[in-house]
Amino acid sequence: MEAKKKNQHYVPQKYLDSFCVDGQLFCLRNKKLFKTAPRNVASENYFYKMRKLTDQEIKFIKAFNSQIKDETLRRYAERLSDTLIAFTKYAREFEKMKPILCWCSNNSTDDKLNGETKTFLKKLEEEQSVTWNNWLEDLLEFKEENAEVVFAKLRDNDLTPLLDDIDGINELSVKEYLYLQFFRTKKVSTLFAESMAETQKTLNNPEYNDIDYNVVHMACLLSYAFNAACISKGKIHVLKNNTMVPFITSDQPVINLSAQCKNAQGQTITDDMFLSLTPCVAIIFTDKKICEFVFDKDNVSASEVQDFNDQINANMATALYANNEISLQKYK
Repeated sequence: MEAKKKNQHYVPQKYLDSFCVDGQLFCLRNKKLFKTAPRNVASENYFYKMRKLTDQEIKFIKAFNSQIKDETLRRYAERLSDTLIAFTKYAREFEKMKPILCWCSNNSTDDKLNGETKTFLKKLEEEQSVTWNNWLEDLLEFKEENAEVVFAKLRDNDLTPLLDDIDGINELSVKEYLYLQFFRTKKVSTLFAESMAETQKTLNNPEYNDIDYNVVHMACLLSYAFNAACISKGKIHVLKNNTMVPFITSDQPVINLSAQCKNAQGQTITDDMFLSLTPCVAIIFTDKKICEFVFDKDNVSASEVQDFNDQINANMATALYANNEISLQKYK
């Protein structure tokens, strides 16, 4: 049986490895600057752990999916939510059967059968616990691995994955990664939950009173990001930094330079998404001309790098990361 994952990262360790020297990076958190390993930052115990959905949560998610205009994207969202709904139904059926099986076991004169029944119940409970805990992280890791194939080349200044991307698969993988990483962090998850709860309080809709919007956010995360990636218009630009000022990153590594949050329900996304890939390489996904952000993307200036770093600092949740101490000193 698959092990239950405890230390779950909302910023992938593989991504943070690119800002490490000898396996460690510098972290600025709560005005304290220290050196640490990626496994110790941007994570939370059981961050992606799901649970049985309530009937109102199921109804809300179905209503959310129904607003996606494109049929293919809507079906993709429905397939994902149907998986969670199936998990919920299975858990509910197990809860109904468990007392009956326990009663039969406790009243059985067959010690062997009694022991086998208890072992069977314990195994089912453990499998359910692992499934609820690992399901979302396993899917996110799959998406990360797809994008990492492209990122590995870009970090080495090899643009062929984008230049030779005839079918657009590599571009889609990168775009999906950007939106997943933007929406999956603790900062955005919390903001989304608070915003949705406040909206429902204003609408005063009794149908959606029994909803945990943190759960809803995680349940819709994959479909929302895929939808945004598919309908967004723009181009991925690679920025090369040859200056003495390195790109930094944070616990909100993907930032929206336009500071506009779009609705994913079929509307065109025109966000300007920025991500530092290494201290020397970054990417921007935008439908604007790249000259609106940098003068020369193949030779970004030190002041331009510093401007990006300042925006990363402005958008972080609680922590900044860099490959050296000096880059973070100014933000203490």
